[in-house]
Amino acid sequence: MNWRAIKALITKDLRVVVQSKAVMIPALIVPLIFIVLLPIGLAFFMSNPNLMGDIEADLAPFLANMPAHIRADLAPFPDLNQQFFYIMMVYQFATLFLIVPLMLANVIASDSFVGEKERKTLEALIYTPTTDLEIYVAKLLTAWIPALVITFISGIIYMIVVNLSGYGFMGRVILPTPLWLILLVWVAPAAAGLGLSATVLVSSR
Repeated sequence: MNWRAIKALITKDLRVVVQSKAVMIPALIVPLIFIVLLPIGLAFFMSNPNLMGDIEADLAPFLANMPAHIRADLAPFPDLNQQFFYIMMVYQFATLFLIVPLMLANVIASDSFVGEKERKTLEALIYTPTTDLEIYVAKLLTAWIPALVITFISGIIYMIVVNLSGYGFMGRVILPTPLWLILLVWVAPAAAGLGLSATVLVSSR
């Protein structure tokens, strides 16, 4: 396999991706919403007693029914608002965060495969001295690598935003946790690869 040719194809595709508004706008807006706006909004809401109203009465039974290992994590936080914020930021947002690698990989892969035909560059690509397998691998890596890089950066920014926005009423740093480290190192790449494989099967046809 000619990795020099693969690297050249990846570089070419990444330049096209950066110049594409259809790719860059979702790649910037969706992570911005999940890693910045939602955590800040929830922190403001939870730290303001006037906004909370009677929600605290509903939080008690909800938190009491949490699994034992989660209740152990909540032990350092006596206030119900603190416990709910911890659950949302550490556990609930972990599942929502996986939308970032899935979305990024799918958007980039769709543009990388289908875009060649729309830009009328597919014929020229086929006539290059590269095999179908090398083109296929290059297209996969073009979507997978940027998705992982942006996801990792987004995870770091998310942790910083959560710690800064919640430190005032939490009284401590709550991220990173082992769950989030596993999420960034193992689960996010797997999620991106899973979404990418489905998109590639359709787009390559």
